[in-house]
Amino acid sequence: MLRTSAAEGARVALFARTAARVQAVASDITAATGHPVLPVAGDMTREADVARLLDTVKGQWGSPSILICVTGRPPRPRKV
Repeated sequence: MLRTSAAEGARVALFARTAARVQAVASDITAATGHPVLPVAGDMTREADVARLLDTVKGQWGSPSILICVTGRPPRPRKV
């Protein structure tokens, strides 16, 4: 999904826990598509990491139009 979106010109940010892995995947997608991918390391279960992700994306491109969240487990409901 990320590779296809990047290939079609979408601005793609990749967020995962391991910095080296997220950078490697972002580099692979950039090399394959010719479009830069923004790698951000963090943990989706940590509110501060998610806030940093959003701040990073907003700082690079402005507010996101689409958010696709793929995790290794169903998300836990958060109280708002």
